[in-house]
Amino acid sequence: MFEREHKNVLQAIKNLEVDEDFSRLNFQPTSYTDSFNRQQAMYMMTKKGYRRLVMDFTGKRASEVKEHLLDRFEELEEKESKPVIPALSGNIADMLQLAADQLCSKGLSAMALPGG
Repeated sequence: MFEREHKNVLQAIKNLEVDEDFSRLNFQPTSYTDSFNRQQAMYMMTKKGYRRLVMDFTGKRASEVKEHLLDRFEELEEKESKPVIPALSGNIADMLQLAADQLCSKGLSAMALPGG
């Protein structure tokens, strides 16, 4: 995918400057048996670990992945910056009922309002 030799990917993982806990949780050293019946080092890697590793890669494909991640991050920021409660008009009871309905839709309990 990124046109890297296996030994270079292993070295890149070893050289990552990440927190020890991050490394332990996202890169598990293990091994596999190759076609010559030799044990070879490898890592089991989480998606998060993979994404972090790619951040250090260069080249066209690595750049595409980074740009995709940046686009996704911006989408999430935009989503979080939108108000939770839409613009309201009407009386206070309607506004409170809307807020209670939104709490319930998120799995939170709210007591029913009179007349609602």
